[in-house]
Amino acid sequence: MLNAEELETPHKNPSEGVKSLLNGRFRVDFSAPLEFLNNGMNQAFRAIDEQNADADIFAIAASPYSLPRKALITAMEMSPFKNQVDLRARGPVRFGETDVREIFIFDMPGGGGVMTGGPVPERRIVDIILPSIAEALTSLHATNMAHRGIRADNIFYEDALHKRVLLGEAVTTAPGAAQPAVYEPLESANAHPFGRGDGDPASDLYAVGVLILHLLTGELPAKDLNTEELYLRKLEMGSFGFLAAHLHLSQRTGDLLRGLLQDDPARRWDAEMLTHWRSAATDVVAQGMGDRRTSQKIRFDGGEFVSPRLLSHALTKNPREACNLLSSGKLQSWIRNALRDNEAGEEIAFLEQMAADNSRGLMRSETALVAQINSLLNVRGTYWYRELSFARSGLGGLLAYAFYEDSTSMKGMLADLMESGLLLKAAIHETGGSGKGKRTRGWIAHSRASNCFDHMKQKKNPGFGLERCLYELNPSMSCLSPIVLDANVKNMKQFLDVIEIKLMKSGGKSNPFDRHCAAFIAVKSNGCGKFFNQIGNSSPASIPYTIALIKLFSVLQRY
Repeated sequence: MLNAEELETPHKNPSEGVKSLLNGRFRVDFSAPLEFLNNGMNQAFRAIDEQNADADIFAIAASPYSLPRKALITAMEMSPFKNQVDLRARGPVRFGETDVREIFIFDMPGGGGVMTGGPVPERRIVDIILPSIAEALTSLHATNMAHRGIRADNIFYEDALHKRVLLGEAVTTAPGAAQPAVYEPLESANAHPFGRGDGDPASDLYAVGVLILHLLTGELPAKDLNTEELYLRKLEMGSFGFLAAHLHLSQRTGDLLRGLLQDDPARRWDAEMLTHWRSAATDVVAQGMGDRRTSQKIRFDGGEFVSPRLLSHALTKNPREACNLLSSGKLQSWIRNALRDNEAGEEIAFLEQMAADNSRGLMRSETALVAQINSLLNVRGTYWYRELSFARSGLGGLLAYAFYEDSTSMKGMLADLMESGLLLKAAIHETGGSGKGKRTRGWIAHSRASNCFDHMKQKKNPGFGLERCLYELNPSMSCLSPIVLDANVKNMKQFLDVIEIKLMKSGGKSNPFDRHCAAFIAVKSNGCGKFFNQIGNSSPASIPYTIALIKLFSVLQRY
């Protein structure tokens, strides 16, 4: 009923004959890819400045799914940050009648990558690389935003003299999405790459610590471990103990890494401390211990636990046994007595009652209970639901990735999370309340969570469901309908212009409407719901369908 026909095949890179320019000046050379500058799903190419033949620049062609970081881009355009690859220009570029791409132009770092194979001498790291990074982060963190792309293959020398280092670009895709998992702190270490969230300045300092290890050894730390193994080792041993304790380090370098790899963000060094670390007279820096420890053990599934995050992880692996532990009252007792958290204990008592009422032990109910327990035990960490883990501010990016992969499984889990009311409960609990007990951890707004709950309840109707949630959680995302996917459609005028061109080419014989179109229209305009119902309840070839579609598009023309 709402499966729109794809009117044209997806575009390929334009031929050399296409001379489309950004801002009447910058041209992308699609015949010259620069793979070492790719960022996630976005591709890099050599670029040409038609007004300055000597300019050394490159272009990033953004995927429609990539979620460029609007706030950070705006900040860079207002006042460029120190020691970062400069953003010269950005905007949509038309390469064909309906082939429009979001292009970003950056200055090319003239000295090449810092990591060229093999270890980097400690003296070079200390004298050149770290001072440049510290200056860059001091400038950036003054805005309270994080870079989220500090890694060995995204650090470059400014020029051939190799006297200064630049941070590579990190604005064209979701924050942290391109980072190897080992670079992520415990707050996001086990999150899906596109669900790692905005992070904060402390996330960047942790990444600097891993970067130092990467450069010193010449290889990615713990490269043979998967994301879950990395996360557990960091919890069990502490990040420094796991990643660096086996290395032969000087006292000062050891202190530097202990400060940067501190697992408690409140105790982690900031950019100012990184700037002055060699000259400051400090005591020996305490080593982070990973997860907190208690003096009392709790048994679960054949193991003994003294750490809330490690217990939380174990509970997610066996929801049924987790509910049995909950029902026994032992979890509540441990939280109150070992963790000394009466507020969480009260909430666990409420969940106990829910478990008692769940006499049939339905898997969905068990999963929901464990998700809520996880939220209480893993206060600073990721939110877990079934096979997904994501940071509090990473839900929009994760949803976009699910559509990029067209993953039925991921979309099903996200739909269930929203439709079940769990997302709404979490948003209310973690951003609500007042006083000492208030928990504010970067969740989506209560109003948006409520909207998603309502949209999923009407998921069978066009203009609702997961597609509607996608555009509400990612308001700057272009329409992902296959009808207009390659046209970078951001608003209703662009949508109608592209639809008209596509219909003219097909002789008016193709369906210009699908669930993505309906959801996009619903978010960008008002008062169209009645037409969606008429369209959804009619056969695509019928007269009522055609009349309703004509009425809808006539209303949209006013926008």
